[in-house]
Formats: sequence, structure tokens, C-alpha cells
Amino acid sequence: MALALSVAVVMIGSTMLLASVLVVTLAKPDESFPLWSNPRVRRGASIGLRVGGVLLVMLGSLWGLAPVAGVWAIVPVVCAFAPGTAAILLHNTTVARQAIASEPVAT
Repeated sequence: MALALSVAVVMIGSTMLLASVLVVTLAKPDESFPLWSNPRVRRGASIGLRVGGVLLVMLGSLWGLAPVAGVWAIVPVVCAFAPGTAAILLHNTTVARQAIASEPVAT
């Protein structure tokens, strides 16, 4: 039961991390966002979701999965951050494509 609860907590935290990225990217759809630092425009909801997500992922991984999985408990932590990272990369490539498409053609 404790293992299932830990997995559920990690999944909820991962969803919160993805939601924090989506809050920021949907607020400024035409702006590119840095991958390893904070965006220029910060939303309170994004910060709250990010803090809650990190706390839940760490709580579920370190206290619930680490005694069972040992060192392999780091895998859910990495997987929890992957959807948000992918969302930022996808958003930035879309912004870059739109910028290229909107440039006037020099003749």
C-alpha cells in the first residue's frame, strides 16, 4: 500500500510540474522560454505549482520509493521533470517556426 501511495504522490507531483510549465507557456504563446532558468514573466500559479510538484516528487521518491528501490528511486524524479522539459522544447520550436514564417522575404 505504501508503494502505491508513493507512486501516486510522484505522479501527482509530475502533473503539477507539467501544469506549472503550461501556465507560463499559455500566458505568453509568442515568447520563447529558457530551459534552465526562470522566465521573464512569472505567474504566481506557476510558482506555486512548481513548488508543490517538486515537494511531492521528492516526498514520494525519497521517503516512499528509496527504501524499496534504492538508488533507482532517482528514475521517477527524472521522469517527473521530462514532460515539462518536453513542453518547453516544443513551445520554443513552435515560436521559432512562427518567427521564421512571419519574416518578410527579401527580393
